[in-house]
Amino acid sequence: MYHDALRKHERELGKNVVKQWRKDLREVARTKGWNLRDLGLDKLVGLVLEEVFSKLRTRQLNVRNDLVGIHDPMEAIKELFGQATSGVRFVVIYGMGGVGKTTLAKAIFEQMSPQFQSCSFLSDIRQSSRDDGILNLQKKLLCDILGLRFIMLFDAYDGINHIKERLCEKKVLIVLDDMDDREQLKKLAGESSWFGPGSRIIITTRTIPFLASDDESPDEMIPAHPRDFYFYEMKEMQQNHALQLFSKHAFESDSPPFDYRDISSEVVEVTGKLPLTLEVVGSYLYGKNMVIWKDTLKKLKKVPHDDVLKKLMVSYEELEDDQQQIFLDIACYFIGEEKVNATYMWKACDFYPKSGVLVLIQLSLIKIVDGDKLWMHDQLRDLGREIVRQECLQDPGKRSRLWCPTTAFDVVRSRGGMENVVALKLPGLLVVHYFPEHHFTSEEFSRLPNLRFLELDGGNLVGDFTSLLSKLTWLCWHRCPPYLYATNLCLRSLVVLKLSKSDVTEDWLGWGPCMGIGKLKVVHLSSCNRMTKTPDFSSCLNLKRLIFEKCEHLAHVDGSINKLEHLKHLEITATLILGPWAEYMISSLFFLLVYLSQ
Repeated sequence: MYHDALRKHERELGKNVVKQWRKDLREVARTKGWNLRDLGLDKLVGLVLEEVFSKLRTRQLNVRNDLVGIHDPMEAIKELFGQATSGVRFVVIYGMGGVGKTTLAKAIFEQMSPQFQSCSFLSDIRQSSRDDGILNLQKKLLCDILGLRFIMLFDAYDGINHIKERLCEKKVLIVLDDMDDREQLKKLAGESSWFGPGSRIIITTRTIPFLASDDESPDEMIPAHPRDFYFYEMKEMQQNHALQLFSKHAFESDSPPFDYRDISSEVVEVTGKLPLTLEVVGSYLYGKNMVIWKDTLKKLKKVPHDDVLKKLMVSYEELEDDQQQIFLDIACYFIGEEKVNATYMWKACDFYPKSGVLVLIQLSLIKIVDGDKLWMHDQLRDLGREIVRQECLQDPGKRSRLWCPTTAFDVVRSRGGMENVVALKLPGLLVVHYFPEHHFTSEEFSRLPNLRFLELDGGNLVGDFTSLLSKLTWLCWHRCPPYLYATNLCLRSLVVLKLSKSDVTEDWLGWGPCMGIGKLKVVHLSSCNRMTKTPDFSSCLNLKRLIFEKCEHLAHVDGSINKLEHLKHLEITATLILGPWAEYMISSLFFLLVYLSQ
């Protein structure tokens, strides 16, 4: 095709230059692309955008540019990488919580990822494997590495086979963050042979005994040869780096003012020179007078040197009640949730979220990542959950929040009063072996008069719900059934409704109870593949965010959408047939995404 043009360039620029051009063109010709004739331009553009965004999301981990004391640890990890070595290596970064292991892993990941074919960062495996199971981690790993939107796995052993078979020829960089169980490793990165030559797997962990071989059970030995493992202990910061990090948060400077030098050095020493504690305590002391500094130092000195949670408690205790409620909500439920959705709920509860969230950010208790998602360090998450646990050690039903599936399930089925419970999360009911599926009765919910947050996975609501769930502001229901057995249900305070992997249709009997009062601000449906038409929105005219994500069979948008004068965010991913509603596009929109899938 380019023969004549290349000959012309040979005469003008020389054969050596054009020789490289020919080689590059052959390489491009061998690259598989998308067939425009089969897809159409609009769908092709959508696929290209999705591919680009997915790769960008994989590599962007919110690593700050002003990290202190990170250079030497990064150089040490690079040396352990053995970049000239073609074999597969596991690099284990270990140390106590809050010492900066994840931050180091993120920095290495961002700097080194361009040298690998594909990359994946699996965050907070210790908690994720309990909440969602190892299967979802396997799915994320495979989707990241293979560039897929979705992959079907039957169980963890099917996941193992997919990883072994599909990644064995790829040079990959994988981070397994906060691992604490050998079973996690065996099902995510069991052997060096699972990955292509030159691959590197970084493991961060608070402890390393679980990596040791079990001589009594040879079959249970660590599924990788010990010579593939290289270890780096993350220790407390050097004094000068610790003082610099503390000063950045306490004074917005690299060093303390003269009058605060001595007391700053004392605070740094009693915090154990851990980055997380330095950041949180420094942020709390920012702008405070010397009296408060001295009182804080006294409190910190009373805490055992290695008790990180009690040191972090100093900042929590200074929060106002509304701010504490927001902090505990995030610790128990909202890590990874979009801030805007949670804000609507907190506003409905009169928690003043704009100022409350800002205070938590200023005190370094939370961060906003990936544009608008709430994030909290796992040590702070553990602090929040321990605060809730201490509300009543003996009786979980007297605590304010329940997030552990078996504990929450047992409490709901009990006969005791649950007046203190304001938030309840019941994920994965099918893994609870009391019943294959549980239908929640009006009698059970009658003992939850103050519930404002509810997350369900499967099951149904049964009975007369007159005057029940009157304070519920957030309902998230995975695998919501197509039929609702509850009668007289009216969620008069509901502001956020999220349904996923559900069989609901436009005729679902739950639309009326959820939308009828008109307070609803967010409707988010994900993977609801029986939905062919959107419901009538006439009764929820205050809606701000409307999302139909991966609802592949959605084909019609109800014309009532044009009545949503307050709608700010509309997002639809479906085989959508644009109807008359598109002619009267909502003028209040700040964000619109309509993606037509195949």
